Amino acid sequence: MKINAASFVPPPEAALNFPTRPMSLAELAIWMAVSRRFLEVQIEKGHLRVRRISSRCIRVLPGDVAEWLNKTATAEVEA
Repeated sequence: MKINAASFVPPPEAALNFPTRPMSLAELAIWMAVSRRFLEVQIEKGHLRVRRISSRCIRVLPGDVAEWLNKTATAEVEA
């Protein structure tokens, strides 16, 4: 059975184990299966919002991750 973008229905956020607490870049990178450097570039470009707790301590809030993912979606999916 082939699944194309038009027929794909994403699972609910609960099924994705969507984060519920602030995460470090390392934790977010693991959750998203991307490199930490990719996230750093997104932050530098101003696409992903972060909270700087200190000069070396950065946290990303779940709401900011959801907003960023929604903004970067390439197509709308109809349910």
